[in-house]
Amino acid sequence: MNPRSCIFFFSLFVTVFFYGFSVSHASEETAGLVPPVSEGPIKGLPEGPLEPVPKFDPIQPTQKEYDCFVLINAARANPAAYGYGEYSPAPPLHWNAALLYIAWVHSKDMYEEDYFQHDSYNRVGDQLVFDRSWSDRVRSVYTHNTRISENIAWNSSGSAEAVVTSWMNSPPHRENIMNPEHTEGAIGAYGGNDKVYFTHDFGGRDISYNLSLEPDDVSLSPTQPNPGDTVRLSFIVWNNGVTDAFPVEVRVDKREGGGGWSAITGDLWLRNILEGGKGVSTYTDLDTSGYSRGTEIRVVIDPNGLFTETDESDNSAGIVLIPAGSTSRGDLTADGVVDGMDLFRFAAGWQTLDWTCNLDTGGYVNCQDLVLLLKEMD
Repeated sequence: MNPRSCIFFFSLFVTVFFYGFSVSHASEETAGLVPPVSEGPIKGLPEGPLEPVPKFDPIQPTQKEYDCFVLINAARANPAAYGYGEYSPAPPLHWNAALLYIAWVHSKDMYEEDYFQHDSYNRVGDQLVFDRSWSDRVRSVYTHNTRISENIAWNSSGSAEAVVTSWMNSPPHRENIMNPEHTEGAIGAYGGNDKVYFTHDFGGRDISYNLSLEPDDVSLSPTQPNPGDTVRLSFIVWNNGVTDAFPVEVRVDKREGGGGWSAITGDLWLRNILEGGKGVSTYTDLDTSGYSRGTEIRVVIDPNGLFTETDESDNSAGIVLIPAGSTSRGDLTADGVVDGMDLFRFAAGWQTLDWTCNLDTGGYVNCQDLVLLLKEMD
């Protein structure tokens, strides 16, 4: 597993381009810089993938990388805050998982091999040996024939604010940040107590989102809970667009007796970047104490409209949480009585570890559940 996948930081946050993140334009610490690099589309090649993207584990930004990206978008939204009011505000950059991966790889390589260049090198003894160009590195995972660019920096504290301020105060780095041709990107940071390296890679595809959730993508465990049960709600969020999505917000609503919908969870966030053309499975546990029979729930993706999608009609899916009818926990067949059919159903469920047969909610399907069933049959 890629070591980045083990990083868990996720606090609830809101990106600058949706809620106007506040930017400080002064920092006492400066960052080490080298001139940035850029490359337009490769002549003679059509737009689109150049070759299959190498596989890498799902990744998520660290807090430092997230903070830096938020500040970059704040600078694009309000360059005057950094003293550059002659620039027109630029649309926000959008997260890209491949660029985050390769930016982090380069920052890690610079730190471990002790160099500070855009091209990649290997240290052999006291000598640096060229490995590959920066553009070959970026295009090895960002396989789209568009403009690409890169800013790099280092500082001793790992301050995201100091890095972004230094980039904004450097005209060529600032051009990369403010260039409206750059539509997506990511910042990869890596280092230790003495020095932290930052790599910001930019791409230039058209932005297109389409998050979706189908009814078959929502499931419950147990499948027919009773009021008071703790229910695991599992669901799959799909990203049918080409643009990677992050952070993706999810909310769970309920309604009882055909009334209106009300939220029963706070803001839930998918931890990893949701890549275009892929889906991610996740879950949340619900305490149904006080719920009535016939309660319905629905999962809503992007409830606050953070992403402008090509199809907004497939962002929710519902399911009956607590079936109406029998109040007996042992009525596994939901026919209103507890009889031999339920015993037969229990035997099959014991064999398959079906959680609907976990009548005592003790974590296993065992003899205690059978005793409860037999008592109800009496």
